[in-house]
Amino acid sequence: MTKFYCIKCKTYTETRDDEDWDEERRMLYGSCENCGKTKVTFTNVKGTFRKKSAKELATARIQRKERTLNRKAKKLGREILNADKSVQKDVRKYLKDA
Repeated sequence: MTKFYCIKCKTYTETRDDEDWDEERRMLYGSCENCGKTKVTFTNVKGTFRKKSAKELATARIQRKERTLNRKAKKLGREILNADKSVQKDVRKYLKDA
């Protein structure tokens, strides 16, 4: 039995019917002991995987937020560039004041 993350239970749970599946990438898959949902995780060449540390999870969370903000800023920038000349003039004025 292997323990890996279940999306439905939102926790690491035991897995029934562990199977190794190898086409392009190595994967483990099986059914969750609690809910029965099929779980899949990528593994290394040895067929093992490791849980991420709290620091790694926090770093990933910060990077996701930054990517979201960048995406929103690019969208807003496109809207400003496509706007009227008067809107662009006002935006430049406000940016200069800031």
